[in-house]
Amino acid sequence: MPVCSICNKQSKPELLIAYHLRGLQEGYFKCKHCGKRYSSYFTDKKVRNLQKQLKKEQGGQKRLEIVEQIKSNMAQLKLKHG
Repeated sequence: MPVCSICNKQSKPELLIAYHLRGLQEGYFKCKHCGKRYSSYFTDKKVRNLQKQLKKEQGGQKRLEIVEQIKSNMAQLKLKHG
């Protein structure tokens, strides 16, 4: 279980989703003791479309390319919004 960086208490994270402007979605959880918010990930329409494509791919190089695109795009979103 994660330990909060503010109150130093453990709590089981419950994933919540926040919907922001321009289709941005943020997955996050809050400390149940002090309310500190921890962003877990961000997705936009492009990332979610890539995730849909990934589900359709059976394997091979194309699947690996999609995974790398998703990782890269999500890292950029987290840097920009996190």
